[in-house]
Amino acid sequence: MSVLRDAPPIVLPDGFSFSIRKLSEPYYPIYDCSNDAFSSDSLNSLIWTNVDPKVRRNWTLERMKKNDQDPKNQAQRWDLKITKHPGTAEEEVVAAATWLAPDVPEKEELTEEQKEAKKEKAKKDTEEMIASFPEGLGHNDYRTLEDRVIKMVHMYLGEDVDQKWWNLRMLATRPGYQRRGFAAMLIQWGLDQAEKHSQREDGKDIQGAYIIATPSGLPAYLKAGCTEVASVTHNIGGEDIFEGYKHVMLIRRAPGRKGGL
Repeated sequence: MSVLRDAPPIVLPDGFSFSIRKLSEPYYPIYDCSNDAFSSDSLNSLIWTNVDPKVRRNWTLERMKKNDQDPKNQAQRWDLKITKHPGTAEEEVVAAATWLAPDVPEKEELTEEQKEAKKEKAKKDTEEMIASFPEGLGHNDYRTLEDRVIKMVHMYLGEDVDQKWWNLRMLATRPGYQRRGFAAMLIQWGLDQAEKHSQREDGKDIQGAYIIATPSGLPAYLKAGCTEVASVTHNIGGEDIFEGYKHVMLIRRAPGRKGGL
């Protein structure tokens, strides 16, 4: 399957369809799918427990709209969905994923000053996002988690990871539609892209794909041929509230790619 935006949906058995699309309004079907999928997640519950559900929904939809307007997302973000009864009044997104393609490398090598400015911009963007969080959200918990995961990724894949690796940013399947192969299909799509488009004309080849997962998601990624390479355990919120939430990093290298992992 080649990377094509707005390609005709692929018809699946039992009234389902698989489509690739640029994130666009309406955003709520994807949000509702993701919200249902992670409703029992312990970290999700901890961070959002003090936020009114309506406030959370409106804030997230606004964030999705803002991301949709980001030139980088427009060029590199691939949103996939599996829909039940598409085109009818009963249409429902039952599984969704977001894959982020690697950055287009700079035509010329950045100076140390330019690299530092790029880091500062990324830091500022993160700070602005956190500053926009709704009242009651666990700001410090979220930032601690983000920092530790980013540090792990950079430690093992390098600070230029965004130029060399595809990344699965989100994968969600509604509870009532699990164990039907939907997640496997969404995972495999991105892994296939990382292989098919691994060679670049500029010689800065793509290394493969990486995924940040929780232990419950490991079987699906391992089955798809990914390898567990690192993990980080978060003790957030205090022992009485929350302890030992784990994030695992997995990779699958493109054919012929070698590295230290």
